[in-house]
Amino acid sequence: MKRLGVILSLAIAHFSASALLFFLVVGDASRRWDVGRPPSIGSRILQGAINVVTFPIVTAASAVPGPMFEGLAGWLPFIANSVLWAFVAYYAVQHGRRCNATHRERGV
Repeated sequence: MKRLGVILSLAIAHFSASALLFFLVVGDASRRWDVGRPPSIGSRILQGAINVVTFPIVTAASAVPGPMFEGLAGWLPFIANSVLWAFVAYYAVQHGRRCNATHRERGV
């Protein structure tokens, strides 16, 4: 049960960060749209960050032509992506702990 709680917490944190970055990128692009300014370094950093946190599910879903999900269902790829990242992060940490314990036992 503890594992599920940790994974759920990681997924919520990742989803919150993804949503915040998404809104920041959209807001920044909207401000630049009217005046035709090129993206600043901050805008490029935000865009790079959103590209990282939305990989792979949101990136794949956005490559499909036409609207895949409409309305609130449009957040489903973001939720699925956050759950995937949470699982990967949790099990990567667990794997690292097991490897460290094995190295300590061997005296390496």
